[in-house]
Amino acid sequence: METAQSLTPDAPEPTASDVDPYLSSRQVRHLCGNIHDETLRRWRKRAELQFPKSTTVNGYHYWRQSEILAWWENQGGRVRT
Repeated sequence: METAQSLTPDAPEPTASDVDPYLSSRQVRHLCGNIHDETLRRWRKRAELQFPKSTTVNGYHYWRQSEILAWWENQGGRVRT
């Protein structure tokens, strides 16, 4: 019996970004309950919240989806400042 992978041997292996995509600030704000962009900035600056570190590309911030989801679950969906 052939597997799907053996049927498509030229298909590239999934990368970490395929499995755990980067999210833009807009996507993170939406995922966290449509928060304002200033709220996201405050969360990033408040060390006690332990908001995930972002990766910056050309001045834009990106976060791993898994890190945001884990952080949000840890907060119990109750952080609003």
